[in-house]
Amino acid sequence: MKKPTIQYGIIDIPEGTVLCNIEQGGDKNGTARYRFVDNGHRIDKRHIALVSNETLLPDLYGALWARTKNGWVKTQDKITWYSSYQEASNAYASLTNRKRKILLTVLLVILAALVTYLVYKICKNKINIPNVEPPINTDIDEIPLD
Repeated sequence: MKKPTIQYGIIDIPEGTVLCNIEQGGDKNGTARYRFVDNGHRIDKRHIALVSNETLLPDLYGALWARTKNGWVKTQDKITWYSSYQEASNAYASLTNRKRKILLTVLLVILAALVTYLVYKICKNKINIPNVEPPINTDIDEIPLD
């Protein structure tokens, strides 16, 4: 038996898209097992995600739906398919500026380490630890001969 091919894509859901809930049943003749119902909420900011054809849920009419943290979104016209996972991952990275965020984080960590090192060196040089010399013995039994 041949494995089904997995397609990868990027969904780009714009701000203000309607969110839906999933419910049991749905049509009058009983052919649908579930339906999507508007819950009155909208997405407050743009949402970009890497998906596959296995993670999307088709409805009775063939439209694809994706799950977000607040509800289900119809992604039929908001999805771009790619031929491989690598192409989809690169497209996702360019849309989300992931490489620039990683580079900025690494540079900030290096800068923080450099500042910490310089502060340590400056504080180490300013603290003077007095040299402890052996005490001078003042109990002399002999009288010096001059």
